[in-house]
Amino acid sequence: MSMKKIISFTVAAVVLVFCLASAALVPEVFASETIVFPDDGTKLQIDPFDNENALFPGTTSDPGLSNNSVTVNSGEIAGDVFGGVTNDDKNVENNHVLINGGRATSSVYGGRSANGATVSNDVTINGGVTLAIFGGHSGGSSTGNSVTVNSGVTARIMGGRSTNGNATLNNVLIDGGEITEIMGGRSVNGDATNNTVTIRGGKIDMDIFGGSSVYGAATHNRVVLSGTPTLDSATGIYGGDTSDGTDAFTGNTMVLSSVGLKVRELANFQYLEFIFPNDIKPGDTLLSADNAKIGQAIVEVKFNDPHKPSSLPLGAVITLIKGGASGTPFNSTAAAGCSDYDYTFNLHVADNNLYATVASVSSTHRSSGSSGCNAMSAGAAGMSAIILAFWAKRKRLRTV
Repeated sequence: MSMKKIISFTVAAVVLVFCLASAALVPEVFASETIVFPDDGTKLQIDPFDNENALFPGTTSDPGLSNNSVTVNSGEIAGDVFGGVTNDDKNVENNHVLINGGRATSSVYGGRSANGATVSNDVTINGGVTLAIFGGHSGGSSTGNSVTVNSGVTARIMGGRSTNGNATLNNVLIDGGEITEIMGGRSVNGDATNNTVTIRGGKIDMDIFGGSSVYGAATHNRVVLSGTPTLDSATGIYGGDTSDGTDAFTGNTMVLSSVGLKVRELANFQYLEFIFPNDIKPGDTLLSADNAKIGQAIVEVKFNDPHKPSSLPLGAVITLIKGGASGTPFNSTAAAGCSDYDYTFNLHVADNNLYATVASVSSTHRSSGSSGCNAMSAGAAGMSAIILAFWAKRKRLRTV
């Protein structure tokens, strides 16, 4: 064999080895699929968990994992609906499920993985009837999943659920519909942290949890209430909830900008943020509760629009929580600003009510362009001027 042939053969072998090695290093990519049921004729099948009459991308032996889109417009589905699913330890990510109508008599999952993670999956409900909805449901971690409900009826919603991992950064948004129970994030053996539930409408029949865990912590979760949702007399609102006594208080926040809501119980919030409408009147009540555990909570008050004025006079009393308030807040005063006035409120509990009384009103004479309590401080404005001058100088030097 000539030297030229030997060199050619050697080069070809090296290239082949390099290509094989490179292919082994490339992450496995799963094809995406779009389903529109029943319009496109997709058939129900046995899912990877051996349950019949399920709707999902792929096949029982080779299900779709990521980047899928599943829409249900009508009809009845007796099994589960999955945007992506696997019965092993693979991750299920970035799937989208849209329910516009019909009946899903089992559960709806943006993504489900038996032992892997679910990440950035979402479910949107515009109508129909469903039993339970999970943005993500996994044996591993459940992160960044979401559920949005605009209409329809469902029993239970979880933004993200994990069996053996953490449930973090999951979101639930309710603009309409009727729901029995809501959890932003839920974990059995891990922590439920930094999850958010936002209620802007709809009817909630029972409890709302920012985060919930059986054997872990439920901290730094948020529940945001605005608009005119209907909350049942049996509704409880909890920043965190745990079954084994682990921390369910630290960092949990309730934000309330509605007036006249009523709940059964309020508990496990380190921060209570009350946002006043600018036209709030003396004697208005923001929230009524049969039992409100506010001990050591840090209470904040704000105006909804700091650009607009408020006519609250000195001595005006606003009832933040009516009935059932127990414990003493961590702070005894709170401050809020609007377009031309800064307010200081005294906070106190009396007759099981939490009150905010206007203790002082000072004129700020802000210009019309000021953003009230959000106005930039003098120090920040000065630093911005220095930065702008620095970049202007650099620009001049570069053009020389």
